[in-house]
Amino acid sequence: MRTFNFPSSFSQPSTRGQRGLAAILLVLLVGLSLSAAVLGTMYYIRSEQDSMVTAHGATQAQMKAWNGVEAFRQYLYQIGLTGTTSLAAGNAITLGGVTGVAGSVVSLNSATGNGCVSSAASGSTQGTLVTANFTGSSGGATSTVQAVYCVTGSTTSSNPGNTNAINFNHDVNLGGSITINSSTTTAQNAVINVQGAFNAGSLSLTGLKAINATGNVTLGSNSSVNVISSNGNVTLSGSASALTINAMGNVVLTGAAYAGAINANGTVSAQSTNNGAIVAIGDVTLGGATSVKTKGSVTMDYSTVGTLYAQKNLTVTSSGSVGSGIIGGALSKPSWNNNVNVTQQTGYTVAITPLTALTLTTQTVDAYQLQSLANYVFDVDSSGYRKVTVANVNGIANGTYYLGNYDGSHQDYLCTALATGSSASNSTCQTPAVGSAVTICQGYSTSNSCFAYSTSNSTWSINGTSMAQGVTWFHGNLALGNGNYYNTFIATGNIATSGSFQVYAPSYAGYNGSVSGTNYTPTGICVNSFFPARYPTNLCTPTSNPTSYVYTANPAANYALLAGGAVNGIYSGGNISLGSSNTIYGSVLAGNQLTTGGSTVVNGYVTAAGNGSSVTNSLGGSTTINLTALPPAYQPGAGLPSTGGGASTSTNNVQVFWSRYL
Repeated sequence: MRTFNFPSSFSQPSTRGQRGLAAILLVLLVGLSLSAAVLGTMYYIRSEQDSMVTAHGATQAQMKAWNGVEAFRQYLYQIGLTGTTSLAAGNAITLGGVTGVAGSVVSLNSATGNGCVSSAASGSTQGTLVTANFTGSSGGATSTVQAVYCVTGSTTSSNPGNTNAINFNHDVNLGGSITINSSTTTAQNAVINVQGAFNAGSLSLTGLKAINATGNVTLGSNSSVNVISSNGNVTLSGSASALTINAMGNVVLTGAAYAGAINANGTVSAQSTNNGAIVAIGDVTLGGATSVKTKGSVTMDYSTVGTLYAQKNLTVTSSGSVGSGIIGGALSKPSWNNNVNVTQQTGYTVAITPLTALTLTTQTVDAYQLQSLANYVFDVDSSGYRKVTVANVNGIANGTYYLGNYDGSHQDYLCTALATGSSASNSTCQTPAVGSAVTICQGYSTSNSCFAYSTSNSTWSINGTSMAQGVTWFHGNLALGNGNYYNTFIATGNIATSGSFQVYAPSYAGYNGSVSGTNYTPTGICVNSFFPARYPTNLCTPTSNPTSYVYTANPAANYALLAGGAVNGIYSGGNISLGSSNTIYGSVLAGNQLTTGGSTVVNGYVTAAGNGSSVTNSLGGSTTINLTALPPAYQPGAGLPSTGGGASTSTNNVQVFWSRYL
């Protein structure tokens, strides 16, 4: 038998060998772990990349769908309410220059009560609801948005007193707090028409639906308006806003001021980042907008624009982004900014229909033309005696009377003869009385006179409890103080109010102050608690029952205050100044200018015709125009001579009522 002798190194592993083997195994295990980690990381990154691509595609698809929504809104604005009649359910919507989106009309609804009613200006019409779908596509992803548009338009008006809350036939400066309250039926009347410039730099403005101005419009503070239309420039500052701006000139929005839509024949500069659609013939500089369409160039910084179509250049100075668009000129942007998605197309033309000028007709106010409609005409004869001509008043024969005291301390009586020794400054009715010898005013007591006349400035003054109801006419100026009056006050000169003055126009008060259970005034014209026997017979027509009568309309009776007139072609007066703590029920018609400075409430319409040579309309303090509860007999301006008109052009307005993803 043969014996093999092995070396000792073979018979038993060494310690060094064991360590080497362990190290190799450890390296293998670590390598396998790293491989698994790397493979897992690669799979995670690939999954995240797929998710990011999917999310990016969905986001781009949504953006394109919304681009279609806005592009179609601009198209509806261009064709207006009339043009929507050419649309029909099922029509495909072709959006020139907007790629990656398909649209179609779903339905149209022009029925009364659909909730789409114009509030842009006077003479509003029923609007049309247009429902449309838009599907955006990007990277295999799609997104569909359904939008419902409200397309409205406003017609012209020949009588601003009937349709618009405030009318100025000259420049106006507004300050303080201006509030216009309106109801569902009068919301379209919450409009200011200005034949000139509108300036409201520091103003709290509430409830105004539209401003129409032939001059520039300046609006500041936190005022909000639905529609601004101007033949000049429009400037908004502070946090002022408008749903739509239409300007024949330029539009400038500074600070936080913004607009839902801007249409300008000039340039647009809008700092705010949340503006809506901008359509301009001139250059556009902006902070941000849903869309821009211009024949000029566009300059933007870090803002965002959904769609952009510019006939000239686009300059992006910072990180601004554009979802899609076309430009006809050069593109300038930082090299690192990859978010400007526009196509450069040489010779590209942007089609924009220029705005047409707004036309506001002027109004002539002449108190002399209304003298024949008055129940009481106050004048002074050549000797300085105060005279009152009465017409159509129950219990007083038609004719001209002296105004004086009677039976000692009794004041403000009408009589046909004065006592011996009477003077113009101290008129005393003859005793026993000749003629009616009745009073037409209640002072604070029987010894207090209501009426006074100053020869130095040709001013009549009224200050008392009340006077006989009806239409009154004054030759000269008129100062109205404390009291509650159921009258129309007409003056050939100026009118100023002060104290706790309240006046109810006859048409506002009506028969007894109540109509169909609704109380509009404490008492009426035909049934009056102050002067029950002195009702105007031309306003209160007897019925078949000899003890009853009904209120009958009179054009002049719609006005609470009316001032100004012309003699031989020369206009004088026409200024109305409303003091503090005044409440007026009925229309205010100033032949020249209007000024408010205190706590003033006008339940009705206001017009300053600017017929004089010097005009500075100014509303300040707290001024409220209340159109919420106007009685049916109140028909402002109906049938008056020389009444003017409102805007002669129509205004389109398109708003997205609501939208949703499908």
